[in-house]
Amino acid sequence: NQRLTGIILAGGKNQRFGSNKALIDINGKTVIELTANLLKTDCSPILINTNSFAEYSFLNLPLVRDEHPSMGPLAGLYAGLSHSPTDRALVISCDMPLMSQKIIAYLAAYEATGQKKYLDLAKFMLDERGPDGDKGSGRTYNQSQAKIVEQTEAVGHAELGSINLEHDE
Repeated sequence: NQRLTGIILAGGKNQRFGSNKALIDINGKTVIELTANLLKTDCSPILINTNSFAEYSFLNLPLVRDEHPSMGPLAGLYAGLSHSPTDRALVISCDMPLMSQKIIAYLAAYEATGQKKYLDLAKFMLDERGPDGDKGSGRTYNQSQAKIVEQTEAVGHAELGSINLEHDE
C-alpha cells in the first residue's frame, strides 16, 4: 500500500475575503485544522504550503515555502510536490467548504488500487454544488508532474488551469 502525502495550499492573498479564510474559527477549530484532520486518515505526512510560517506554526506540521511566490497556486503545487517524501500526493486548498472524508477516502483508494471507479466517485462528489454555488476541489498528483510545473514556471504561465497536468492512469 503506497503512502500518499497530503499537501494543503495555504498561500492565498485573501483579497476578496479580506482576511485569512484558513484561520476562521468553526466550533473551536480553524478551517485549516479541519482540512488537515480530513487528510490524517489517508495521508502521511501532511505538508502546509505557505509563505506565512508564523500564521501556521500552531499546526505542528511541516511548512513549505514557495520558491516562486509570484506564481500563485502553481508555485504552491510545485513547492509541495518538490518537498513530498512520497511519489504520490493529494493536494487540496486550505479553505474547501465541500471537502469531506469520503472524497479523501475515494481519492486515496484510487491511488492505492488504480481502480477508476474510486476516481469517478470522487469526481461526482466534487462536481456536486452546495447551496451557495461553491464546489469542493482536490486532486492527486505525482512527483513527475512537478517537473511539468517547473518548466511551466520557467516560461511564465502562472495559472494552474493553463497547463496540462493530466493524471497518469
